[in-house]
Amino acid sequence: MQLASIKASAFAVFNKADDVSVVLLSELLPLGIASRADAKPLVIEWASKKYNCKPYAGQRGMTFKQGSTARMAMNRVLDRIFGGETTPRKPKTKTKTKTNSKTDKVARLVTSFGKLTAAEKRRFLASVQ
Repeated sequence: MQLASIKASAFAVFNKADDVSVVLLSELLPLGIASRADAKPLVIEWASKKYNCKPYAGQRGMTFKQGSTARMAMNRVLDRIFGGETTPRKPKTKTKTKTNSKTDKVARLVTSFGKLTAAEKRRFLASVQ
């Protein structure tokens, strides 16, 4: 096969895969399942029965053991229908840079002041007075 026909066939398969998630989601909406959080308990129950694997209560709710076939199936189904939808995370706060606690703050200011040029020293002293 030529590269162009391989690409065309692969793109057709990719389009089918993309369309499937929309179709599946449109079938879940009338049932009242509109988000990943709504579907997860049902998907866990389904995967538990299909793969005969018992879920357990983790830190973030019910789940399966890491790497188990039931967990992989649960994630596959949720990702296929809802995509990479996740809960929004808090923005990271900037941490203060640590200074050497052994250095005296006044000594540090004096050395910083000593590094200034004569014009900068005059300007600083004028602004302080």
